[in-house]
Amino acid sequence: MRSSRLVCFLLVAGLAVPGAAGAGLFDSPLNQSADEPPALTVTLRPLSGDLPAGGQVQFGVLYNVPAGTHMTTTFQALEFRGEPAATFGQAVFPPPVKAEIPYYRGDVMAVVPVALPALPGAFTVHVEAAYQLCKEGEAALCFPPAKATTSLVLQVTAATAGANSAAAAGGGSLQDRLRHALEKGS
Repeated sequence: MRSSRLVCFLLVAGLAVPGAAGAGLFDSPLNQSADEPPALTVTLRPLSGDLPAGGQVQFGVLYNVPAGTHMTTTFQALEFRGEPAATFGQAVFPPPVKAEIPYYRGDVMAVVPVALPALPGAFTVHVEAAYQLCKEGEAALCFPPAKATTSLVLQVTAATAGANSAAAAGGGSLQDRLRHALEKGS
């Protein structure tokens, strides 16, 4: 009698039949919820083809928000790191959907100004994107804040001397500017 109760308990708990798919009471971790957040991906790319050493460019950070969800603006943040070091400006996001808690749906691109390294060569950009997804529909719920990371390796090119001097002087070659300065007596 006692052994039949144990067998009944084990069958109910799903432990008596090893390898039975999905039969176990303890098949999932205790902290796992039935509603797991869908995967959000982040893509990083330069918004121009030229990456001159010491130049100013813009990068786009594209959030791919899964269908059936939206991304709140509450826990939204971007952190950048460049190797070699670069200066990353403030990210500019498009206007969100207006609501009690503003949000985004679909693909969302933030634009970030970047001052590139002064020397040409390989340039690796790492970005960590913080976000919070919320499930839409009748069983609406917001998942805990999460982070997505990505990296991109690019080639910073040598800046041309003419471009640097023209930029510094507002136009013209170095010889033209020197000749002009000598003619003016300065």
